[in-house]
This record gives sequence, C-alpha cells and structure tokens, in this order.
Amino acid sequence: MRTEVTTQPSVPEDDLAGAGEADPANTHFAFGELYRQSRQYNQAAESYEKALAEQRAINDRLGQANTIDSMGELAETQEQWETAREHYATALQIYQAIGSPYANATARNLARVETRLGGAAIPDEAQQALEHLLTQWQPVIQAVVAATRGDHAAVQQLTPFLQQMSNSPDWSNLAMALQHLIAGERDAAVLARTLDETDRLILAATLASLG
Repeated sequence: MRTEVTTQPSVPEDDLAGAGEADPANTHFAFGELYRQSRQYNQAAESYEKALAEQRAINDRLGQANTIDSMGELAETQEQWETAREHYATALQIYQAIGSPYANATARNLARVETRLGGAAIPDEAQQALEHLLTQWQPVIQAVVAATRGDHAAVQQLTPFLQQMSNSPDWSNLAMALQHLIAGERDAAVLARTLDETDRLILAATLASLG
C-alpha cells in the first residue's frame, strides 16, 4: 500500500515538465500520483491524461500501461467501478502484450473490481483479459488435476513450482490452497478462505477441471 502524501506540490507542474532535461511524461505521471495520494482527484486525472498523451506520442507502451493502471486506481478510489474496470482491462492487455510482470497485480485489481460490480456484464476487453489469465495458468491447472488423480510425475513437477509460489507474498495463499487440493480437500469454501479474487478465479477453474 502506498503511503498517502499530504503536502501539495509547490512548483507548477507544467513548469517542471518543460524544464531542463526532465521527461515530461514522467513528470506528469509523478504529479498524478502525488495528486491522487493527496486526494486531489481532478488534478490527478488531468496529470494522468497529460502523461498518457506524452507516452502515446513516443509509443512508450509500458508507460501507457502504468498510467492507465493508475487511472484505474483513481477511478476505484472514487468508486467509479465501470471506469476502473475499463482502465484495468486496458492496462492488463498492454502488460500482457509486452510481457510485463505487472500484469499479475493488474489482473488482481481487475478481479477485485469485477467482484464489486457483482456480476454485471463484463465488457469484451475485460473478459478477454481474464480469459488470457486463465489460459496462462492452464498448464498449472492441468498438472494439479493430474496430481490429484495420482500422477506421480505431475506431483514431482509441481512440488518445486508450488514451493516457489509459497515464497512469493502474492501467490503463497494460492500455493497453499493448491497443495491442500492435491492432498484431498474438495470444499471450495475451505480452500478459498484466504484467497483474493484472482486466486479464487484460478481455484474455481481448477475445481471445474476436476469435474
């Protein structure tokens, strides 16, 4: 969680963006972050739009994804769920296209907003992003299913992978749930007790594959 900034920038943003060798896109983005964290939401939105325009002009795809993801956080903070979902889905698509590791965090953000929307119709780009996430996990899901059915080779393949997952704060709870699943637990409520929205999507897909 980011620490909130309670002080307002004292130098006009456009002055800094055009000064010396400063990167205007990064400057606008930094001000957007400052404004968002200090709850100056209109100014944050303006700064993000300026940053995004600069990033598009130089085809900085990672910068675009970072800015759009922050725009999603801004919308989510204001409980603008539809807008947040649109931004997260767009950012996720870019992250996945360029192979960025930030895709996992944004997928979690998107899943969290989907939960907030309570089953509202999912737009095509968000659906595609979630489907892509599950496609990436298919080899693991298939290996878990095989392991639950007594495939010793699958167990040997999964053991170091799940151990690596266990060492990651982002994936440790899912790793534990999958280990319990392999050990015989089938109660979805028990398995999902400590999972976040993205983990639950992966667990649900695994349980569905078990039939």
